[in-house]
Amino acid sequence: MSLETIIKKYGAENISFALLKRTDSENAETEVVQGSLEFENILEHNLDSYFHPASLLKLFISLMASELLLQNNQPEVKETDYEKNELSRAIQESISASDNDALAFLIDYLASYPWDYNLINTGNTLKFTPNQQSQDVLNKILNSRLEINKFFLEKGFSEKINLVNKCFGFDYYGKEKQIYEALDQNQINNRDLIKLLILIEKDFPLILNSMKRTLKNNEDDENAEIGVPLHAHIPSGIINTEDYQAQAFSGKVLAEEFKVKSIYSKAGWNSKVRHDAVLFSINKDDENTENGAVQQSQYILTVLTKNLSHDEEILQEIAREVILTLN
Repeated sequence: MSLETIIKKYGAENISFALLKRTDSENAETEVVQGSLEFENILEHNLDSYFHPASLLKLFISLMASELLLQNNQPEVKETDYEKNELSRAIQESISASDNDALAFLIDYLASYPWDYNLINTGNTLKFTPNQQSQDVLNKILNSRLEINKFFLEKGFSEKINLVNKCFGFDYYGKEKQIYEALDQNQINNRDLIKLLILIEKDFPLILNSMKRTLKNNEDDENAEIGVPLHAHIPSGIINTEDYQAQAFSGKVLAEEFKVKSIYSKAGWNSKVRHDAVLFSINKDDENTENGAVQQSQYILTVLTKNLSHDEEILQEIAREVILTLN
């Protein structure tokens, strides 16, 4: 199915995708995305429409947390020296395992509001009606959450970006419901996501390393190691063969049809949206270095969809056709 057919079938407004390639020269005569001289725009569709980020939110929040983490450690301190730091651990778990508890910790940390205020409605109605004291507390919390948006606005992200709400499996309760009602739902566009990935690839190795995933294709199944639970702490060198973020999204196509062995990715999905953000390399079969090593072309692939989350293959269909445009 061609990209044109996919867009027509599912609706142009329900899909956004982009493919970027790392440039070899700062003087490359190509359109450059987000002012970066490192990646050129190969293909794009609907980059300015807004989508609920789902778990892609964890990449944004982790970047903000990582910047604070770096500010609080001297430049000469190596990453391994603070890898057991609670903040560092939450960053890694929120991305590698898509842990919502880790994300909640990060948002509470970044907003820095008092955690001991009880704003839960204890009356007989579902609508919370605060008294003046609790309204003052709620306003303080709302303002502190908006500092997250301010951080990204100051970095040049889109004006309508919203990253203030935590991820939940089903619904918001208590204080989080009040924040949601006051500040509306989270939203990003694909330009925001591209800009974020370029920043991560360039300056945030802790996040990038947390995104690394080893792929397997059908040929590997017979020799695959026994899978472990997604949230398990995996010893160094042991492959998590049950990584849903890698095997059920763009990674499945990259492994089985393009023979890619590893990627850096973060998926996002809920009942309404299904997304993927991937950094990957493809071998240049016709170009070899003098010592015989195969050269690689490096790419960023971003796919956002809405109202299509019931279709578990939609991201694979789009990823396949986008990557095939390289041939």
